[in-house]
Amino acid sequence: MWIEVRRACEAVQNFEELESSTDCADLIREIEKFKWRIQNILKNQGKSPTDRAKLKANAEIPIDGVNVTVDQPLCDEATIISDIFGLNEMDALELVLSGESQKIHFDCLNRGLIAVVCYYDVHRLLAVLLRTMLEWDKDTMNESLRAFIEQNFVQRTMFQHLLRAFFSNSVLGVACCLCKAL
Repeated sequence: MWIEVRRACEAVQNFEELESSTDCADLIREIEKFKWRIQNILKNQGKSPTDRAKLKANAEIPIDGVNVTVDQPLCDEATIISDIFGLNEMDALELVLSGESQKIHFDCLNRGLIAVVCYYDVHRLLAVLLRTMLEWDKDTMNESLRAFIEQNFVQRTMFQHLLRAFFSNSVLGVACCLCKAL
């Protein structure tokens, strides 16, 4: 989840071929993977009983085309994160695995706490991705890319959601939510 969103954000930030129809089509395909997440920043797709059942010790779970054998502590951490944030269990598992891979950058935190950092970073990256796309010069942009952005991300309901999220979320509120879960 975090790694894929980070890659997509970097692709959007580094994108310079606004007039190339081929490059724009490739970028649209990349953004399309995260369209729901971008349109619903700060929302999660929700937990899944099917994915919860897959999250068992010694199970092999495919993540990015690679089968990963998960142990019980990994399952437990993914379940906790899924429950705290109302997050799909496979997304939570990916966050915990991302937390494990990022431990070298956070020497004082465990992988579960790093997974929480990655969770919030996903939302930040999605906001950066959206802001970057909306800042592009629409007059020099390829028509298909401009139409895609306008059709999917320039909507009244989306901006209402962003305003609601802005006014309803606070650091204190999130900290209280995390403390209750512990």
